[in-house]
Amino acid sequence: MPEPAKKIAQTLGPGSLKFGKTGAETEFASKVTKATYDPGYSEAETTPMLDGSDFKPEGDWNGGKISGTFYQDFTLAGLEAWCFNHAGETMPFVFTPKTGQGNYKISGECVIKPVSIGGDPKKTNTADFEFSVLGKPRMEATA
Repeated sequence: MPEPAKKIAQTLGPGSLKFGKTGAETEFASKVTKATYDPGYSEAETTPMLDGSDFKPEGDWNGGKISGTFYQDFTLAGLEAWCFNHAGETMPFVFTPKTGQGNYKISGECVIKPVSIGGDPKKTNTADFEFSVLGKPRMEATA
């Protein structure tokens, strides 16, 4: 009897996206429709050496960005108001693409930016966010 096929891909979620210090963080997950961490890693250029070999220094972690889309609720407790009120602040973040044992979370620090507010009348509106990540974040196992 053949072995069952191994899972080669997973869906995003259920997961978590938190900003702020542990114990006082703001959870974005319940309103987020898209979440992405882009590492922003750039490779260094290769330099030819006198002996004919090539030297390639380690690349550069420019931090990257944590971005996504969330639903606006037009209240002072909404995420768009939270982004507006914390704009310019450096905050810790934890992005867990999929909860559960054997999966991972990415954590680091980012700079909060305000988002666009509004949209089409009589429609459910969303806002896109993009926060710059400072340095190289950590990737750790989830509990």
